[in-house]
Amino acid sequence: MAQTAAVAMALAAAIAPRSADAIAAGFKQGRKVAARIQATLNALARMGHLATADGVRFARRRVA
Repeated sequence: MAQTAAVAMALAAAIAPRSADAIAAGFKQGRKVAARIQATLNALARMGHLATADGVRFARRRVA
């Protein structure tokens, strides 16, 4: 749960879509957690919370 919140906060602060590697670079564990971050991003995208055009870079879904 805390990891999901941390990933969501990292995307909320981003101006442009970000990859799991880019988000992982901001964490103390670095690339060690990139696979878990990718899984979290994929799950959030499946639930409709994130948008992705290529499955690599993700952004928060904007609503009107």
